[in-house]
Amino acid sequence: MKKAEMKENVTYVICPKKTCRLFWDVTGPIPCEGHCPHEDKQKLVILCHNCEEMIVLPGGTHIFVRIDHQCKGQGGVASNFRMSGVYHLLYKIPKN
Repeated sequence: MKKAEMKENVTYVICPKKTCRLFWDVTGPIPCEGHCPHEDKQKLVILCHNCEEMIVLPGGTHIFVRIDHQCKGQGGVASNFRMSGVYHLLYKIPKN
């Protein structure tokens, strides 16, 4: 996946283990959230709603957290919220 293909209201789960099936477990409301045994290596990626830059968060970042992001070239701080509820599983951070 390329950055241009990413959508704003999606949380991208970057999984460190390609054989993990936890993301596909439908018994929990949020895949991998708080249950990943590899959470210290996991990353979460969202797009800034203002400048559309990727914001990379550590695994375990709560769904209801506010992320203040310094927008490049726009001279301001955008408050982004990680509560989309829509997830996409990836195994590496998208490139430009």
